[in-house]
Amino acid sequence: MTFPLEQLEAKLRGMLHQGMRLGESTVKNMLQILAAKDAQELASRLTDHEDAEAWSMRDLALFPDHEFALTVEAWLLEQETRLGELPAVNHQELTDLAAMLDHAVIILRLPDQSRVQLVLDVEEAFRFVTRLNLQKTFPSLIKAFLAELREAGNTDLVPAVRLACRQARLTWTTANETFVLNLLQGCFAADENDALRRQTLDLVQWCLRFLEHAGEDIPGALARRRDELLKNLDQAEEMERIRKKYNFETRRMLGIVEQHLEETALQDELALVELVARATGGYPSQYQVMRKNLGEARTMGDMHDIMDG
Repeated sequence: MTFPLEQLEAKLRGMLHQGMRLGESTVKNMLQILAAKDAQELASRLTDHEDAEAWSMRDLALFPDHEFALTVEAWLLEQETRLGELPAVNHQELTDLAAMLDHAVIILRLPDQSRVQLVLDVEEAFRFVTRLNLQKTFPSLIKAFLAELREAGNTDLVPAVRLACRQARLTWTTANETFVLNLLQGCFAADENDALRRQTLDLVQWCLRFLEHAGEDIPGALARRRDELLKNLDQAEEMERIRKKYNFETRRMLGIVEQHLEETALQDELALVELVARATGGYPSQYQVMRKNLGEARTMGDMHDIMDG
């Protein structure tokens, strides 16, 4: 099956003209780098072909925002529903698509509600379509499961989960594919009010980042990450006690090294780790024994009972 490039080109051209949101941080960086006083001056400089410094900044603007990428993914899903599974776009097809978008008009919507109109050249168009990750795909088993969800009426999360999988930087090994599939199955098997359902997208996005470095023993890596978070939380709590007990000068004289650990962020990630473990079958049994409170044992018999579960 060939990729429907002509239909995608028409879709992209219409979306580009409709507009793409430029993030506040991107606009702030561009204003600082160009020493522009406001968005109006920024818009004027970005469209000035003679302004070489500003022209190089256009590339910062040509990153598809989440809304744009999500709309493209929803369109791809519709095409697959109608035509069957689409292949990844190869380099030649990306080149052809960029050539088709040469001189396309793109409207950038700035945070202050002003708009900038740019005309893409073929090189800019190529970088833009490359950033849509059309050249990447993800496992068919995951696609099939998401298709079943869509057919069953669970349409809200399917494009977002597909987009997260397409944008993932991990290598899709069998272990990674199986783990993500188990995670999705566990989340959607839960009650609608369960945290697994309410945080499905957050769990998938965290899991895809985690799997970049987890290796083949994913449950073991998940258990080790839980241990790391627990240790960091202990350190954060201890650091907070030290700050309350000693002022800055005293801490400096005592040689206490300041640790900057975001306790809330650690707690949030730990909650995600626990939910991922619950959705995928829990931690390895050996790890569960290690985390039991053996300090509660009063006799050797008690210890054996705890270790035996």
